[in-house]
Amino acid sequence: MGFLVRYMYWFSEVFAIGANIAASSIYMSYWFPGVSPILWMIAFGLSLFVLNSLTVRTLGTASFCFP
Repeated sequence: MGFLVRYMYWFSEVFAIGANIAASSIYMSYWFPGVSPILWMIAFGLSLFVLNSLTVRTLGTASFCFP
């Protein structure tokens, strides 16, 4: 049961992050209609990857500043 719960949690996180990045690109396309939503998805995805690749202190500071 624990095995299934762990993988279901992982799948839910993957889908939630993808949905949040897609929603962010839609919001940004309202403010900047000339920029393709794909570019916003790439930008937000890379920024999330970079923040998670840095130290825990940097990730905690960014999470505190951008709730």
